[in-house]
Amino acid sequence: ELTHFLNRTQKVPRKPIVAALLDILGNQGLSTDHPTAIREALFLWERHSPLSFPDCFHLALARQLDVTQIYTFDRKMNRYPGITRVES
Repeated sequence: ELTHFLNRTQKVPRKPIVAALLDILGNQGLSTDHPTAIREALFLWERHSPLSFPDCFHLALARQLDVTQIYTFDRKMNRYPGITRVES
């Protein structure tokens, strides 16, 4: 939600959003599920403009968990090697 709000609503470019969020994630007092996938998703989101941050997180987490299929109607997911998009 934060990435969408800052980027789409406030027109903040992705690069400073990613830098700020990585800085926050580096805080020792912060604990989160799947921190490696979140970091990978931020880097992916910064480089691939057609994807939303949730899309990037799904791709990063799928890679981390060795998942090769994603159930989605989002055809943009066809572009990423190692992941097969499945519609059901």
